[in-house]
Amino acid sequence: MWGGREFGKPMAGRVVGGDWDRDVQRLEDYDLYGMLRAHFEDGVPWESTAHYRSLLERVRAGETVWHRCSSRADIDARCAGLDDLYRRIDRDGVLAPRAVESSGSGDPLSDDLLNRFPVDLGAISVDVGRDGDPILDDGRHRLIVAKLCDVAEIPVTVLVRHRQWQAKRNEWANGRESFDHFDRPL
Repeated sequence: MWGGREFGKPMAGRVVGGDWDRDVQRLEDYDLYGMLRAHFEDGVPWESTAHYRSLLERVRAGETVWHRCSSRADIDARCAGLDDLYRRIDRDGVLAPRAVESSGSGDPLSDDLLNRFPVDLGAISVDVGRDGDPILDDGRHRLIVAKLCDVAEIPVTVLVRHRQWQAKRNEWANGRESFDHFDRPL
């Protein structure tokens, strides 16, 4: 699921109340998901997908889109990076940023965003809603590709937790209940 509202890496470690976890868009409903699914599962060329055409129209209207793309060549280069990412994830699964860094092979979608934050703030980050549900914060390209490649497990970094969820974690951390959740206290 994607929250549609990114807290972002500067919010890492915060506990936040409110209703931010209520209006969540399913990942499969995101335009990017449809584009990647059409390309990777159905073999549709990038330029024949509706999302690609929409990005191209916006660039032609003078907008900068999709991680600093301001020309068709930029969009095509981003798509080529996605092709590389798909091959890598299909072969190796989703690697944590440190594993990508230590492999020396580089990141096919690198836009220097990882260099602005500590490397352990992963490429796929989630926020945790009041009921313990993960809500995608960042890393949608990797998550979608991992889903299309049927990757069973992926490393994620939890950035923000809902105040109600944190209260449950605190109870579990104090040994009041057993805890079997991806966001279990260490």
